[in-house]
Amino acid sequence: MQSDAFQWRKSENRLLSSYYREWWFFATYDPKADVGFCMGYNVQDPLRTFNKERSSMAGMIWPSVQKQQKVIDVEDYFTLDDFKANEHNASMQITPNNYIQVLDSENYVIVGSSHNVKWWLQFTQTCYACREVIQVPEVIQLDWISYMPAAKVKGIIQIDGRNISIDTIGYHDHNYGSWPASLFDWIWSQFNHAESDLAIVTGSYKLPLTSESVGYAFIRFRGKRIKIGTLCANSFELIPLEWKNFNGKMYCVRAQVKTHNKDWKLEMEYRAQVSDRNPGDRGLGLFVYEQISHFSVQLYEKVSNEWKVAANVTGYGFSEWTDLKYFNKP
Repeated sequence: MQSDAFQWRKSENRLLSSYYREWWFFATYDPKADVGFCMGYNVQDPLRTFNKERSSMAGMIWPSVQKQQKVIDVEDYFTLDDFKANEHNASMQITPNNYIQVLDSENYVIVGSSHNVKWWLQFTQTCYACREVIQVPEVIQLDWISYMPAAKVKGIIQIDGRNISIDTIGYHDHNYGSWPASLFDWIWSQFNHAESDLAIVTGSYKLPLTSESVGYAFIRFRGKRIKIGTLCANSFELIPLEWKNFNGKMYCVRAQVKTHNKDWKLEMEYRAQVSDRNPGDRGLGLFVYEQISHFSVQLYEKVSNEWKVAANVTGYGFSEWTDLKYFNKP
């Protein structure tokens, strides 16, 4: 549980401390209720370096994905003094009305309210966590843990006083560190299929101050922990297939991922059903588009030197696209 706790420690490098951001992110889509939700509980510059310190809560609720109803943005800012966190687990609060309550290592309750919406949701972890660390001395220190690559989600989302019951699957991760947003952006996706005991997290980003790109896939499949990607000297391709223009910014709404190592091969395509800019942009100063996407996934295992289908599934998940500079856009 400590890996998901408040991670900030005072640094001797005040410049890096000024860039410090930490957030706990939760996402879920219930196809039966046709309601989508993603939310980040955030804090920045806890050292109060340049008077930029604050806590915040930012995300969105989609009242109907299939009917393309207008997304409800949540973007609420608070003082640093409103923020309280725990160094032993993920329990935290931003004012008494917005908080994460840790029941045990596998069960969290998240609560929040903003204007005409409220939520009470329990996330129950159903597979092992996965983690990625990025460090460029004096420039960037970033740690990311997908504490719940797959979770059961139950609870209530309230919109304009109407309670909507949620009973579905979801995702939770935790990001923390110091980095100038102008030097770092990413593509990310998350999919899990409860019936197959399968969870996948993929991402791609450009290493700051270099021409090198990194791609990874974390897979949890029937108790197995699988990591594939360029950092493991594996083949990795993320191929944008369709673009859209948003206020002069081009972003991808359909993409394909292909990656393999000597034992496993992943082929995955996803298409955004909705794609909206996160109103808080994670406090990073760059555009972040949150997408509820439909996935088609084929996972292969090598058996007797031949690729055999281990899982062939479809379903919904989430993806993100920032205003990346290292893809050849149309």
